[in-house]
Amino acid sequence: MPEISYTTTMDVPRADVWEFVRDMNNWAPFTKGYQAHEITNERESIWTVKGELGPITRTTKFHVVITEWIDGERVSFTVTGLNEPISGAGAIELKDTPDNAGTEIIGHVTLTFGGSLGPIVNQFLGPFIKIGADELVTKIALALQPDYQKTSRPLFLVGWLQGLAD
Repeated sequence: MPEISYTTTMDVPRADVWEFVRDMNNWAPFTKGYQAHEITNERESIWTVKGELGPITRTTKFHVVITEWIDGERVSFTVTGLNEPISGAGAIELKDTPDNAGTEIIGHVTLTFGGSLGPIVNQFLGPFIKIGADELVTKIALALQPDYQKTSRPLFLVGWLQGLAD
């Protein structure tokens, strides 16, 4: 069961970051492999994402349910695959930086691919999700802070091998 945590800081006040991310229409297209999303109601949505794990390419639909919403601070959610045996949960939290000039974004997600391929796919899923989290947060940061400089990350292969070792 891959568990991923992600943290980054941007020089944008938390209120401004929240104003942007509270409406998923602002950032949903930044998601790695994004194809579409449909808001069912204020707590539920259906996402279509195309994922590539090596030679395997799949388009997956997810049912996402918001389980906790603390305005300006935290959103927790569950994820259930509609056409693939995937389940999981996660949360995104915003905190002020110590100097109150910026925002720290902390994300955590656990995803499990089930079925007969589950044990194999789960080994590759963690690094894929980590790369997706980095890409998503970087695009959000650039939308809010055009001069955003992300910290350097290891090359994909190094990151992937580190993910397998974790």
